[in-house]
Amino acid sequence: MKSMTGFGSAEGIFRGFRLSIEVKTLNHRYLEFKLKTSREYSVFETRIIDGAKKIFHRGAIEISIFQDSAGHQKMSPNVQFNYRIASHYRKELERARRRFRLQGDLTLSQILSLPDIWISKWRDVRRVEWHEIKRLLSNSLRKVEEMRGREGEALARVILKTLTQFEQDLTRLIGQKEIWVQEFRVKLEKRLKILLNGTELD
Repeated sequence: MKSMTGFGSAEGIFRGFRLSIEVKTLNHRYLEFKLKTSREYSVFETRIIDGAKKIFHRGAIEISIFQDSAGHQKMSPNVQFNYRIASHYRKELERARRRFRLQGDLTLSQILSLPDIWISKWRDVRRVEWHEIKRLLSNSLRKVEEMRGREGEALARVILKTLTQFEQDLTRLIGQKEIWVQEFRVKLEKRLKILLNGTELD
C-alpha cells in the first residue's frame, strides 16, 4: 500500500552549476502535473512529464527545477547591446525625419527604448544536458516512491489496528446482546406495571 503524498529531491554539480530537482505529490482524484522551472529548462517539459507518468497514475504532481551558481560563477544572463538593429533604427529614423521634415536629433535614451535593442544570451540549455536532468529526476522520483511507501505502510498499520479494534468491539457487543435484551425486558415490564396501575393484560 502506498500513500499519495510524498516528497523527494536531488541535486548535483554540473559544469560549475548546482542543479536541484524537487518532486511533491498530493492527493488528487485525477493525474495532474505542474512543472516549475526557468524557460531554459522548459524545453524538457514533455520528457520530464513522460518520465513521471511511468510511476504516477493519480495525484497532483509538482516538479520544480532550480539552478544556481556553485562557487564563484554567477547566474546572471549575458546582456549585450544590439548594434546591428540600433544602426538600422537610426537609418530609418533619419530617413523618416528628412521625409517628413521633422526637427530634433535622435537621442540615446530614445534608441534604448526601442524594441529588441538588448540581446539577452541566456546560458545554453546544453550546459545541463538531458541525461543529467534525467539522472536527478530519477533520484527524486525514487525518494518520492520510498516516502510514499513508508507513509502507506504506516497508514496500513493504522487501518489494520482500527479494524482489529472494531472486530473486538463487535464481538463484545454480540456477546452482550442477550444480556442487554434481558435488562431492557425487565425495565420495560417494570414501567408497564407502573403505567397499568394493577390492570392485568395478556
